[in-house]
Amino acid sequence: MASILLLICDKQKSASLQADMTSVGHTCLQVSDVDELARSLAKKPDLAIVDGGSYLSDSEVWQWLLPAPGVKLASIILLVPENRLSEWELNQDIDDFLVDPYRKLEFLSRVRRLLRKAGKLEPGDTIKHGDLTIDSAGYEVKVAGHRVDLTYREYQLLRYLATNSGKVVTREKLLTKVWGYDYLGGDRTIDVHIRRLRSKLEDGAHVFIETVRNVGYRFRAQPGESEQPILTVNNSETLTV
Repeated sequence: MASILLLICDKQKSASLQADMTSVGHTCLQVSDVDELARSLAKKPDLAIVDGGSYLSDSEVWQWLLPAPGVKLASIILLVPENRLSEWELNQDIDDFLVDPYRKLEFLSRVRRLLRKAGKLEPGDTIKHGDLTIDSAGYEVKVAGHRVDLTYREYQLLRYLATNSGKVVTREKLLTKVWGYDYLGGDRTIDVHIRRLRSKLEDGAHVFIETVRNVGYRFRAQPGESEQPILTVNNSETLTV
């Protein structure tokens, strides 16, 4: 996958961004000073994520990232606190920006869009399950052609269930696979997210997730299809998973 340069002063925010990037297969270069920046840029990262709240437009780091007009050493996403937007004059050298705090799903979608535009990623896969479509390239979910607005965690939970269609998945396994080994939450976390997912995805014509009492949940095959979802790879080849 891609190499991501993180120019983030806040250690907690930097760790959170790194976790988001590594969860989708990218590697990260974390930078805390100009000397580290010079060494990291020599490795030719594919994308730089810059905290505009810490590195203002007159910061020295921009002389490294943008050494001359129209010249940049990596694609750039800028994170800007809402109360500091007025301090920035966004120009064509900045590829994209998000108001911070940001939504994870939107953030990952914009990262992937820039990387694909720069030719750093292959087209992603699409899972189709009846009227449900999960587009991994755009982190987008649709039901019967209508876009469904999900949080990052809801998206990850849905995708895991959909790729294990017909299988009963325990709450404990969902916590491990979606939230991670070090997450301290309990079963109620899963139940709350499943309830929210159902409220967004399901109606009288669509039921995707079944509860298996005292065990967990199962993604339900839709009428007229097998238990396995259809996976389209690079928009050209179809197979079951």
